Amino acid sequence: MIESKDQQYSESFSPPPPPWRQNAYNRPAMPTPPMPPMGGNFSGGSLPGVGDLFSQAWQILTERIGTFLIITAVPFTALIVMLAASFISLGARSDVKQINSLPEIGSALLSSIASLGLILVLWLAFLLLNLWAQIALIRVVVKREERIGVKEAYFYAIRKTFSYFWVIILSGIIITGGMFLFFIPGVIFSVWFGLAVFVLVSEDVRGMSALLKSKEYVKGSGLNVFWRFLAFGLIVFAISLVANIAIVVISFFAVPILGSIIGSYAKSIVGLFFYFPLQLVLMPLGVIYGYLVYAHLKSIRGPFEFAPSGGQKAGFLAIGIIGVLLPLLLFGAAIIALFSSFSGAKDLFKNPQINQNSLNSYQGTDNKNAANLNSADKNSDSDKDGIMDGLEVFYKTNPNVADTDFDGLSDGDEVNTWKTKPTNPDTDGDGFRDGDEVKGGYNPLGGGKTQ
Repeated sequence: MIESKDQQYSESFSPPPPPWRQNAYNRPAMPTPPMPPMGGNFSGGSLPGVGDLFSQAWQILTERIGTFLIITAVPFTALIVMLAASFISLGARSDVKQINSLPEIGSALLSSIASLGLILVLWLAFLLLNLWAQIALIRVVVKREERIGVKEAYFYAIRKTFSYFWVIILSGIIITGGMFLFFIPGVIFSVWFGLAVFVLVSEDVRGMSALLKSKEYVKGSGLNVFWRFLAFGLIVFAISLVANIAIVVISFFAVPILGSIIGSYAKSIVGLFFYFPLQLVLMPLGVIYGYLVYAHLKSIRGPFEFAPSGGQKAGFLAIGIIGVLLPLLLFGAAIIALFSSFSGAKDLFKNPQINQNSLNSYQGTDNKNAANLNSADKNSDSDKDGIMDGLEVFYKTNPNVADTDFDGLSDGDEVNTWKTKPTNPDTDGDGFRDGDEVKGGYNPLGGGKTQ
């Protein structure tokens, strides 16, 4: 007996709930995509978008906000101390009205040196603490499941100081060199090697190997990685711009209320109140965001054998060094050329009469070599100075002016008789024109009276 359709489905079939009644527990499980093959190139399509990365980074930040804020507060506290010391030092210098004796000068000089030394030490301390804070933040993010504390993170950072600093130096040299090599290579290198610090802390791969492994993770996903970091940078820039506008507005109203002197300090104080908490949040957020990009790319790439050759390491380092040295060499060549031009033109400033002719540049060739040249027309001497027009081209003299350098001697007399330079009015450089020396009975080449 065949059952009716109503009887067939009355017990076994129940309609699914409408979409707005479904939840994460009764949705069908999505199949897990297979891992890509080892050693291949990947498009980076599985890399989350900017919004997802930012949301994930914010969630991780809020889970351990206390740890992240304490780690970040350490270097910024040192920065505030350094700024306070600078203000105190500048205020002490402004109290000095007049110095009237040598001991007072010495005391003021020693005080200034001590103040500058203190500020320098505080700056170095801030830079070192900032470096440690970056390593500690990455360590906390990498080991977030173990929930390590501030003390453990900073102890790890101290142990990794040299390795981290060396990775920063290497990437900085290569990226800077690429920037000088028409800019585009520098942008590419910054994307390739931007994850090297995460490779160092997460996998303990050091030096050039960390840079090249970062490049391996980014391979095939360069544009995606570039866009995600650029977008995060634009977000941070927008937040900082709003903070700057707020500081300017507040300081604008603070100066007329508090006075010019106190108002100027109020601007710095307001800036600290805005920037201090802002940086406490943005610095760890940026570290977490960068680590998430690295972690997703590592998951996409999967495990692989990595053994960079010495040639690869040396090649990238050579590119960076060449790129850094190239502008220095070009600058040095420009300086040498500038001094050479100045040396060649200094005779023009000795005697302004030389500027009356644009052809008076003497090449320093001995006059005796002139006999070996054949002029275009041996019988042509337009200015009647005793030198044929063809030879005037050789001497760089004006064939239409008998006395090119206007020193009182014709070009022919200078070349044939006195062996002086027809384009230099003072051949021996003694301050007297060649023609004046000849009229006075002196040798225009030096050596006193003529015989």
